[in-house]
Amino acid sequence: MNVLSLNVQGAGREDKAGWIRKLVRDNKVSCLCIQETHVAGLNEDTIRKFCPFDEMNMVTVDAQGRSGGLVVIWDPQVFEMTENIKSEHFVMLSRYIEGVEEKLNVFNIYAPNDMQKKRTVWRDLYYLKHQLEGLVLMAGDFNEVRIEEDRLHSKFDANSAMIFNMFIAEAGLLEYQMTGSRFTFMTEIGSSMSKIDRVLVCDAFMNK
Repeated sequence: MNVLSLNVQGAGREDKAGWIRKLVRDNKVSCLCIQETHVAGLNEDTIRKFCPFDEMNMVTVDAQGRSGGLVVIWDPQVFEMTENIKSEHFVMLSRYIEGVEEKLNVFNIYAPNDMQKKRTVWRDLYYLKHQLEGLVLMAGDFNEVRIEEDRLHSKFDANSAMIFNMFIAEAGLLEYQMTGSRFTFMTEIGSSMSKIDRVLVCDAFMNK
């Protein structure tokens, strides 16, 4: 089972859809989490451009104007969904995976920039995580860094980072280490960079 999480910063461009489709195919991805579609009312034909699955299931959250928008696409031959919860800033899918006894709860997250709204998202995720049975995986754009070294040429907010780290600790989550570039976001001209995209998992997931 491979999960791919991407902030696409707009789902309309054909070349971007082709690039993501190739990533899904080359990495044998079974579940694709997309943030920032910038689109309301995405239709199945548009979403199919991102995935080479013969069969496909999906859950979407509309963008608010030109901001946000979430999509989760998965292969029903690998995942069997049992329930989903949607909000403006995250989608949670509970599903069973072929060959795994525990239920897997996958979150696709796009956190807001506003600190107060972000704290509300952390609170909602905390309570929801503790209500769920099974394994937990939270992936997406958290719009927050954990340490000062996660930012380059942009302001570090120590209080905001502390609150984010408290949420991670109190929710019993661990960061799943990624390889590749140190930063996951940069401005168009590369004047500032940050690590705001990450994967958080529960202890039981990490042990498996």
